[in-house]
Amino acid sequence: MIHTLSYEIVDGHIIVISSNGNLLIDTGAPSSFGNDNTVSFAGRNHSVKKDFMGVSPKSLSDHIGININALIGADILNQYDIVISPYQRQLFVSEEEQHVDGEELELDEFMGIPILKASMDKDTIRMFFDTGARLSYLHPNIAKTYPRIGTELDFHPGIGRFNTETYRVPITLGGETVELVVGILPQLLQMTLMMSNTSGILGTAILSDYLVGFAPRRKKLILQRLKKELPNGMEAKRYPGAPQPARLPGNVHAETGMTSVSDNPFIDLVRKASSLNWCMKPYCTTCGAMDFRSALQEVGGKLGGPLADALADVNLDELTSMPNWEDAIQIAVRDL
Repeated sequence: MIHTLSYEIVDGHIIVISSNGNLLIDTGAPSSFGNDNTVSFAGRNHSVKKDFMGVSPKSLSDHIGININALIGADILNQYDIVISPYQRQLFVSEEEQHVDGEELELDEFMGIPILKASMDKDTIRMFFDTGARLSYLHPNIAKTYPRIGTELDFHPGIGRFNTETYRVPITLGGETVELVVGILPQLLQMTLMMSNTSGILGTAILSDYLVGFAPRRKKLILQRLKKELPNGMEAKRYPGAPQPARLPGNVHAETGMTSVSDNPFIDLVRKASSLNWCMKPYCTTCGAMDFRSALQEVGGKLGGPLADALADVNLDELTSMPNWEDAIQIAVRDL
């Protein structure tokens, strides 16, 4: 049986809304923990600790900015096949094997955390696949050979907030090459990479370009490149192995998944992007959000591209603070 779990990307983190509240999905954490002694995930109850090495749901909540009830780590995730579908914003979780077409990578592991091989020019290294990381990271000897693009403020539960220089690096994963923004870990965290014979971390930014099939029991990670433009509609973007969706409650919009909706999916999407603080950069590799153009394309088909062009230079905070901004979007859609 395949369990379908809807999620949102919040500050680069995969957050599933469940009967247990908000669940942070973190392949980079060896152990799960939560506010309660058990957590329900994919149809089963799992016993969890209250914290892990001093990190608790409260400390995660303070960092991410929303309430986190539990972290689902490698000890639970590694019992399943999981497909992460960015366009559908859903996880498909099953104890049975799930098969995804795409580039298949072999996985190793350290303390249950998945490790894959990646190449940059002549360097072939091992990287953790960490869905708890909003940024990707490389050893400084590698990262500093590529163009520097700025600095980012990030957070690690063990050391708190830190600033990192960022670099734009083309990373080859099997037969796929993707350009990612990567940082450099503080010295203390670099030592933890050395202990596991790894030189980097692949974070959630990969979801801007790929649907991911995670099969830890078979030691496989499959990358299926997303299509940015789909003139024939959005069905081709969807994971074909997904079960048929159940009938949605009357107050849930079928396109956006929002419970407080208008009769216009474009308006709902603007509200959603604003509430989740999407940075609105095309194909964002920093906040991990699906880029606004692709999101508009998904809910609007052929109208999505022109409307994205019209809103390209609009600040969402300014837009949503304007009186009657919903009417303005209604008019824009009608005139396209």
